[in-house]
Amino acid sequence: MGLGFMRTNRPVLAIARGLALALGSLTGGLALRVMPMAETNSILYLNPLFVLFLAQPLLGEKVKWYGWVATAIGFAGLLFIVRPGSNLSTIGIFYSFLCLITAAIYPLLSRLLSRSESTQTLMFYVAITGTVYYFVQLPWTTPSSLPTWFDLAMMGALGVVSFCGHSLFTLAYARAPVTLLAPFTYVHIAWATLLGWLVFNQIPDGTTFVGIVLIAVAGVGNAVMNHRTEKATRQVMMTT
Repeated sequence: MGLGFMRTNRPVLAIARGLALALGSLTGGLALRVMPMAETNSILYLNPLFVLFLAQPLLGEKVKWYGWVATAIGFAGLLFIVRPGSNLSTIGIFYSFLCLITAAIYPLLSRLLSRSESTQTLMFYVAITGTVYYFVQLPWTTPSSLPTWFDLAMMGALGVVSFCGHSLFTLAYARAPVTLLAPFTYVHIAWATLLGWLVFNQIPDGTTFVGIVLIAVAGVGNAVMNHRTEKATRQVMMTT
């Protein structure tokens, strides 16, 4: 593409998409500082249900009845997690909700922009927006000591994994509707719970675990129903 990958038909939305991811990364990291992995990720992964809620008015993609049921079940699961007496950090919950909002904006803009922009262009604007956003904060956030070589290696690995993940993410949203893809991210909850236990010895209590399961069930159930509906629709179209 030469330098053509830098050209976009909708620069404001492309920058807004990059800013949403940058803010989501920041608030998600701040939440994880004071919250266990399982609980934090469960709140963040209400994102697919939040996306379902916004997909119809913003993208014109119709949400089926089971999408609304899944949203209600997911919200019930959230109440189990952030209930009074859960001993979760209030500021951590606040950061988690900020991350939830920005994380919902990101896939919606991905879907909207994928109709007119290339994957390379969208990835470029994500990278440049995040770079500028964090660069201007350096004078006020520079740590007292420089990162070690191990820290730098971990940061580099995170960059590589993130680049691969977001590239695949963008390609997926260019080929399928938000309502179909969003629920599949719920597998992250299982990994977050398992790794939180294995690496940090963070084990959710019984009530919190019920909430986590409700959120996961809501997402998986919606994905299964979406698959069946799409399959039935294709069969009807083929017969007619």
